[in-house]
Amino acid sequence: MSPLRRVGELKRLAPPAWLSVAWLALAYLLVLFLYLRSGLDIEAWDDSYFFKRIGLNALEHGVFAWNVEDGPVYGNTSQGYQLVSLLALVIDPAYYISLMKLAAAAAMGALLALFGVAAQRAVAAQGASAGPERRSDRAAAWGVAFVAACIPYPLLLVHSGMETCIALAVLAGNLLAIQRGGDAPGGRAMSGRAMSGRAMIVASTLLVYLVRPDAALISVIALAGEPLLRARRLPWRLLIYLGIGLVLVVGALYLYFGTPLPLSFYLKSRALTVYDSAFVAKDLTLKHKNLTALLLLSAPLLYVAVHARAPRRPWVYSLLAAAAAFTAYHFFSTVEIMSYYARFYVHALVPVALAAVAAAPDFRARSRPLISLLVAGACIAALLYLYQHRLIYDEKDQLVTRISDQVYLGYFIAAALLLLGARLLPALGVLLVAIPVIVGGVQGLPAPPLVVHDDEFLLSRYIERITTVRGIHALRACLDEPLHIYHSEIGAPGVVFQHSTVTDLAGLMDEEIALGEWDFDSRCEADQPEVLFLPHRVYGALRAEISGGTCIRNYRSIVRNSSSPLYLRRDLVPAFRACAREVDDPWVNGRR
Repeated sequence: MSPLRRVGELKRLAPPAWLSVAWLALAYLLVLFLYLRSGLDIEAWDDSYFFKRIGLNALEHGVFAWNVEDGPVYGNTSQGYQLVSLLALVIDPAYYISLMKLAAAAAMGALLALFGVAAQRAVAAQGASAGPERRSDRAAAWGVAFVAACIPYPLLLVHSGMETCIALAVLAGNLLAIQRGGDAPGGRAMSGRAMSGRAMIVASTLLVYLVRPDAALISVIALAGEPLLRARRLPWRLLIYLGIGLVLVVGALYLYFGTPLPLSFYLKSRALTVYDSAFVAKDLTLKHKNLTALLLLSAPLLYVAVHARAPRRPWVYSLLAAAAAFTAYHFFSTVEIMSYYARFYVHALVPVALAAVAAAPDFRARSRPLISLLVAGACIAALLYLYQHRLIYDEKDQLVTRISDQVYLGYFIAAALLLLGARLLPALGVLLVAIPVIVGGVQGLPAPPLVVHDDEFLLSRYIERITTVRGIHALRACLDEPLHIYHSEIGAPGVVFQHSTVTDLAGLMDEEIALGEWDFDSRCEADQPEVLFLPHRVYGALRAEISGGTCIRNYRSIVRNSSSPLYLRRDLVPAFRACAREVDDPWVNGRR
């Protein structure tokens, strides 16, 4: 029997489609479990505590404020995620961080389901093909969907406590709505189905804006790009509806918060930031690492996507254009603060993944196994080189969650199996792609005991590990609230001292500081804060201003060995020193 005939026989022996889909779904649940378990005992990122403090203020005082007395502040970029955090706080504020990790994992599960919807659409678009060919198309599309959902960085961001995972799912749903209802610019008469489709597009795009404002750029380009490429015209009516909706949303946010855009936009935009040039220049290494990792992780999906044929090509190319524009926007215009694991960039993976899923049937029909083998080998070789030279994230990075070479290899071996199997044995190959991801997760991810920890435990872990809050245990034990605290790293202090005023020297929660309309000494003399943490050492210009000013003379150094040295107002020092001797805080008592 010839090799081609043997392949044909194996295709006919392939399992039914429902069994392949069920296997991938169960395998992904296991992948989610491995990632979720790996971080049960680790703390969330400092910025994630912004949502908890503001949420508690909203529930207790009825105002979305960082400091209640200051009123509402547009500090958190994601107002949609802020609403999700409220639900977690209503359920159990003591387990807020663990609940938000669970919500992020659920969002990643929803992301696979949405990629699955895209896979079903890709198969349906093939027309009347049936039997083994249709089964092979479905297997290829679902295989791409699974591999795309297993890209490691979004899964690691489950533990960040930030909005990223939920934003990815919302963006995927929005792009599917655009694909379904936005491809007809429309004439005078519109059916009820067309109207509902347009309403869904507008509503879901506004939701994207509320969850992650910058990701709306992807939505708008995809919405305009597909009809422009297909019919050489823009969906003007739909764009006008969307524009009106965005104006109303931005206007409502402006009326409530006093600024139309989040303060982070002003601080993290290179053209608007008040941060000094030395500070801004420090993010170049991180930018290169993020972009390199993004291109590497998306390479298998991009290879699949470029095989798209008409009539899929306009949709696929509009998605790729949206991803490219979004990536370029962040690379060239954003000051990357807290952008670990390409957090600002990973939203571009959603349109790339959907483009690859849409092109999967064409890839199965058109790809050449030898070229696919070369692409897969090049990806793995690039991974090994970049990992060895620390040009992408690795186990040595001092982050809350760390990534090992086994996790990377699991993803890329799965991608290699997909690229090679899609042409030869897609229905059987789809059963194999999950195995290396699972093996990589088992070998490369931590496996702590299955214990769900409360926020107090996780916060203690954070305080112990991070150098910016040394001395906070003694402050908590020896000073009664309410206090006034100055710091640039405000997440942990904000929830430790929930009933105190915490001034954000970095400006994310302070409009006056964010817009550069302040002078430290004048502000400090007026506030007379009890506690002053010097800004993190990366804020060199601000630290120099404080150290050379007059207000600092009213304070005594308490902890020097810190990224943010701790100072206390002079009148409080004697009583604090006496109390601190009874407190087990090695930083204050000089044991470290």
